[in-house]
Amino acid sequence: MLKNVILIKASIILFCALTNLTLNAEPSNYLGKTKYGEEVHIDALKGKVVVVSFWASWCTYCMKEMPILGEISKRSEGFVEVIAVNVKEDRKIYSEFSRRLKKTGVKVTWDRRGKISDTYNVKGLPHLVIFDTEGDLAYTHKGYGKNSLKQIVNKIIEPLTRRSSLLDCYKLEL
Repeated sequence: MLKNVILIKASIILFCALTNLTLNAEPSNYLGKTKYGEEVHIDALKGKVVVVSFWASWCTYCMKEMPILGEISKRSEGFVEVIAVNVKEDRKIYSEFSRRLKKTGVKVTWDRRGKISDTYNVKGLPHLVIFDTEGDLAYTHKGYGKNSLKQIVNKIIEPLTRRSSLLDCYKLEL
């Protein structure tokens, strides 16, 4: 019996490590404010797949990821919402890059002190988190690579497979 309890606890710890969550930690529902003062909450976006990308302006891979995520959002016909959470940069840099990213269709918020990213156990950037249409955590991904983009796209469209136009996302130049 004790052996089974230890095995179960070890499995839970391993699962949390692999999914980048810590025991007893609940990812934040609050994703910050846009530069226009709009508060963004995951639970307000139920019915959509929510893609949260934690990023910084100095992160080259983050900047490569944004236009791709924006294109996925645009092609989803309103069924995918992409939120880009800027982590620990000053207001001036956040505002400048928020303005630049506006054309991508990605909603940009600010995590000035890293409190939001801490609840997702973000240790490196980019760090992507996907919530399904029920608002449940569906997938996390650390880093960036062309080889992982198709897998990420699959995880985004998985809950929406009935929408054939989303399959065109595969035709993006990755």
